[in-house]
Amino acid sequence: MWLTASNGRFGLSVQLRLWQEALADHPNNNEAAVNAFRDRVGWKIAAPRAEVDFISSDWLNESELTYALQAPEGHLPWGGVSDEVVQSVAVPPPGVHCGSCTVDAMQLRNERFYRYIPQLMEQVKLSLD
Repeated sequence: MWLTASNGRFGLSVQLRLWQEALADHPNNNEAAVNAFRDRVGWKIAAPRAEVDFISSDWLNESELTYALQAPEGHLPWGGVSDEVVQSVAVPPPGVHCGSCTVDAMQLRNERFYRYIPQLMEQVKLSLD
């Protein structure tokens, strides 16, 4: 559906092709491959955020995605963690004290990008083979 609706610009098969290009450019460095993929699909913020945001680093948040055909090739579907889930980890309920909530949210975001994306692309590859 992504391919059809976007005239071939979005979808997991598009992302797989871009991922394989990133891996080819960085065959011995998975983190560099993920960063190259991020940059190619437009998931990196264009300029540093004005506010302090330790959780997001230089990755786009869900609310910052471009939901239009003008988005970079492979921009959608997004492989990140929803803002709602990150906030539920970062901000504990009233009366709950959490000394590591920000760190936990940072780890959740980091794991999602640097572990999940390679695993997802491997599953997409297996599915399409």
